[in-house]
Amino acid sequence: MKYGLRLALTVMMGLLLLGEGSGFELGLSGGAGCLAGHNVSQSKLGLAAALSVCHTLVDGVDYIFDLQYAQVGTHTDSTYVYRSAGMGVKWYPSPGALTPYCLGHIGLFDWSIRQDGKTAVNQSSNEEMKAFSLGLGAGAGCMWQLSQRIAADFVFLSHFIFSQNPGKFGPDDENEVLLRAQIGLSYSLH
Repeated sequence: MKYGLRLALTVMMGLLLLGEGSGFELGLSGGAGCLAGHNVSQSKLGLAAALSVCHTLVDGVDYIFDLQYAQVGTHTDSTYVYRSAGMGVKWYPSPGALTPYCLGHIGLFDWSIRQDGKTAVNQSSNEEMKAFSLGLGAGAGCMWQLSQRIAADFVFLSHFIFSQNPGKFGPDDENEVLLRAQIGLSYSLH
């Protein structure tokens, strides 16, 4: 599993570095996240963070490589932990001091459900509650150009995570939706 994640990271970085375009940005963001889904027992607000590299293809279109982390608790004392590597496309009408944008994203999520500091075990299948799953996401945000090289960013993200596996996690298992609101800073290298 770790080999697959390393391979995905290498391919994504290669796409970023080999593509034509004009400029790179490094970004770091943090915020809050929660879960939605019928089998999620009343999600609490949790921690969300991301590290990203953006590359401008043409004016108004960036593609993004990122590493994301989210930790969201529930009222049943379970904690959902998500680590992901992904890539996406960000579109904005025209750059300015305050620039709204929308984005699409695909990622590979390494997730687990933790209880008492350990990975939870499904009682009926005796399987650990962890897996790798594909996630598709969309979001909207706004960038505020603070200086020529530094920008602040506020974004809402939603990822549909294809985690359903009734054979491993029980007949009531369903896919989850991870919702996040994050604030970040980016530094332009061009």
